[in-house]
Amino acid sequence: MKDLNASTRGNNVSALPEQADYDVVVLGAGISGITLAYDFVRSGRSVLLVDEYETPGGNHISVNLDGRSFDIGAIFFWTGYPQFEMFPGLSELVVPVNWSLQRVTPDMRIARYPIDLRGDLLARPLKHKARMARDLLRMRLRGQSRRSALTFLEYYLGQTLMEDSGILNYVERFYGVPADEINYDFARSRMRPVERAASFSGLASQSFRKMFGKRQHLASEQCVARPKSGFPAYYDAAIGQLHGMGVETRLGAQLGWSASAQARHALRIDGKPVSAHRIVSTMPLGRTAELAGVEADDAPRSKGLHTLFCQFRGQRGFDSLILYNFHKAGRWKRLTMHSDYYGKADGWEYMSIEVTADSAEETPEALFADFRSTARAFGLFDGELELMGHRHTAFAYPVYSHGTALRRDSMIDALARAGIETAGRQGRFQYLPTSAEAIKSVRGDISVLPQA
Repeated sequence: MKDLNASTRGNNVSALPEQADYDVVVLGAGISGITLAYDFVRSGRSVLLVDEYETPGGNHISVNLDGRSFDIGAIFFWTGYPQFEMFPGLSELVVPVNWSLQRVTPDMRIARYPIDLRGDLLARPLKHKARMARDLLRMRLRGQSRRSALTFLEYYLGQTLMEDSGILNYVERFYGVPADEINYDFARSRMRPVERAASFSGLASQSFRKMFGKRQHLASEQCVARPKSGFPAYYDAAIGQLHGMGVETRLGAQLGWSASAQARHALRIDGKPVSAHRIVSTMPLGRTAELAGVEADDAPRSKGLHTLFCQFRGQRGFDSLILYNFHKAGRWKRLTMHSDYYGKADGWEYMSIEVTADSAEETPEALFADFRSTARAFGLFDGELELMGHRHTAFAYPVYSHGTALRRDSMIDALARAGIETAGRQGRFQYLPTSAEAIKSVRGDISVLPQA
C-alpha cells in the first residue's frame, strides 16, 4: 500500500533570470491561476505563473497505480466548460462519463441523491407522510431562519424528512462540526441540490423524469473526466499553450516576500528576486498570509481530506458512478467508481473513497477498516476488497462556521494593504462546487485592466 503525498515535478517550468520583472505575478497554478494567467497575457501583460506544487492543476490531482487511474475527489467537467474554449485541444483529451449519483440512507437503502421521491416520500406509511407534511408546513409558515445549516435543512425538508433522508449525518460528517455551527449562506451555496430537490417544482421534475426517463442534464450536455493517463496530460497541455502565448511558469517553487517599493512588489522565488506591478494570489488564504507576514492565527479553517485508493472484485451492490454515505455509521462520505469510465483493470473495479479529517497522521489502514466494515454492513462490496494507496490533502474544503466570513474579509483586506490581491476558490476562501463556477468567480474577482 502506497502513501502518495509526494508528487512528481511537471515538465513545463521556465528558467528564471537572476533578476526578473513582470507586469503580473500569479501565485497558484490551479484552475483560478491558469485562468488569470490566460486573461492577463491576452490583455498584453507580461505574466509569471508560480506554484509551490510541483505539478499544475492545484487540487486536481490524479494517481496511477498498476494500470488503475484514481482522482483526489470526484472531479468531472461538462460540455461547454470554459477551459475547453480557452485551450483548443483539451476537449479531445477527456473521457465520456455516464453521470449518476446515489446515497446510502439511514435505513440502509440505496436511493437517489439527495432526495428520492419514491423511497423518501411516496413509499412511507400514510401517518408518516402526514407527519412529514405537518413538519414542513409548520416550518414554511414560521418563515425561514437564516441562522445555520440546521435551519436551512429544517426549512426545506422539515424535521422528519431531514432525519429520514440522512442528510444531517452527511453534513456533520463532511465538516466535523454540528450543523447549527455552520454558516447559513455557506450551507445554501453548498446544498443547492437540496433546495432544488425539496421544492415543489423539483419534486415534480423528478417525478417527470421517473415517468419518462429524462436525464437530469440536457441531452446536448456530456459529462467528461480527465484523460486516463492523469491530470498532468491535461494541465501540461494547458500550460504548454500558455507558454506559447508568452506566459512564464515556475513550479515547485520556494517563495519568499519582500516589502513593496516604488509601486513594484517584490518576491523571492527560488532565492532570486522577482518584482511585479501586481501580485495576485490564488493559493490558500492562510498560506498567502503566512508568505506576506500577515497575522494568520485566526485564518479561516479548511477541512483536510484523506483519499483511499481501492480495488474490488465481486458484487458491489449499487450501480451509480458516485455513492454518498448518508447513514450515521462510518467515517467515509463519498466514493467514486473510476473503473466505470476508464474500464476495469485485470478484472478489478477500482475507486477512490473520501474521508474528511484534519490530521494527516491517521493511518489509512484504520480508515480502510472502518470503510470496509460499514460497507459490508450496508450490503456493499461482497467479494475481494483491497487498499492500494492513500493520499492526504490539507486544503480540501472551506469550513464556514459563524464569524468565518468576517475573519476572511479582514485577512483579504490586510493582504491588499501588503500589496497582494486575492482571487479564486482558495485565494478568497470560497465554496465553488464546480470548476466552471471557479472560472466565472475568479474573473469577477480580478480586473485584468491596469490599476491606477
